[in-house]
Amino acid sequence: MKGKSKTDKAAILTAITLKNPQIINGCQTVISIYRAYTQLSDEYKQRHLRESCFVPVRIIKTNKPDLLDEVVTASNNQNKMSSRNLRSNTRIQRTLQRKFDQLEYRWFYERKDGEFESLKRYHTRTFKPKDYESADKHRIVSNDEIAKAWLSFIGFSSLASEKINAFESVDDLLVAGRYEWLFEKRPNAAHWNAITLGPQPTFTDEDFDPFSPAPEQYLLSYLILEFARAYLPSPQANKKACEQRLILSKKIKEGSSAEEKNKAMMEDDSYVLYQILSNMKEVIVELFAWVLVKTYGPITEVTARQLLHLPGLLDIYKNPDLKSYMNDIRQMEPKRKLTNMLFICMEFIKEGIMRWTSVNKREYLASQRRIRFLHSAATIEQMKGFLAQANESTRLFAEEWKPPDVSFLESLPKLKKS
Repeated sequence: MKGKSKTDKAAILTAITLKNPQIINGCQTVISIYRAYTQLSDEYKQRHLRESCFVPVRIIKTNKPDLLDEVVTASNNQNKMSSRNLRSNTRIQRTLQRKFDQLEYRWFYERKDGEFESLKRYHTRTFKPKDYESADKHRIVSNDEIAKAWLSFIGFSSLASEKINAFESVDDLLVAGRYEWLFEKRPNAAHWNAITLGPQPTFTDEDFDPFSPAPEQYLLSYLILEFARAYLPSPQANKKACEQRLILSKKIKEGSSAEEKNKAMMEDDSYVLYQILSNMKEVIVELFAWVLVKTYGPITEVTARQLLHLPGLLDIYKNPDLKSYMNDIRQMEPKRKLTNMLFICMEFIKEGIMRWTSVNKREYLASQRRIRFLHSAATIEQMKGFLAQANESTRLFAEEWKPPDVSFLESLPKLKKS
């Protein structure tokens, strides 16, 4: 110790014990050290690197939990981190992850890129992948997918067709990427009722309560979006099925030109309908919300929890294997289909969009930006009007998705009184 100052001696003698440490900034440094170590084939060199390699570490002692958020943002001045990863350790994101973990069927709420796979690879004592396993599938949902589905579900699918920048704060309330409206505030009854009126609702403090949505509310919107993606044929499958129909009906031949095929397909109502549905999956989520709010009132935490236990939704709440789920629906008896909440709602929405298409097909085909046209607030308002018409006009008819003598909304299952 000769030649050392008192300050140096104190620094050497001080011992600090860290429990469950996390790397906030410095991931690239750690990766670089790991690569350098594994590339050394000589055991002596590896030992030398272990003993002689030092990196600066800052340890901050504080009683303020939210200080972590400020440290992450302030220290991120070297390599650009995504806004999502910058938000990953905020109190709200950590709380949401814990609440998803407490669901009846536990879901892993992924706060940052590759989090689940990283935890699975390094086997931490507090993380067990089997806790989220159902058959061969894990129940995992990323917060960026949650944000997109939730934005659509609460009446803003017109903003959800493009990149929504969900983890950035902005001053303009109509910009889709307002973090606070997606994660820090929850719609109240006034906002839910506005969704059923037709025009796009607005972000207003009066219509939102100052706390995060419940995991059941988020998960309901996410599962509906995932179901829509799995239920609708891909553009390639839609095109192939249409070509086969047109060949069988002799409207085109095997050797028809691309121009002839395209012209015939644009005259095929089924092809155009599924093209429209495929291009408006976010709008479908909003239309689902219209159906649910019309039937059950505001989608509160309790209501969302009850909806997740209805036949159809409960299946993918427990096991999100959508491929197997869709195969089961295709082979399902007609009577059982009538009890599947997701199937009957989707078929009803498809009926409403088919009616809308019969009136607006020419305008849709003439639009240079068809996806934007379908996601416009005016179009969505029209579609809600057509759903209301379909609900009444099909009252007397029996369908695969509706029994006779009642409107569609009247046919939906009742929820238990809380």
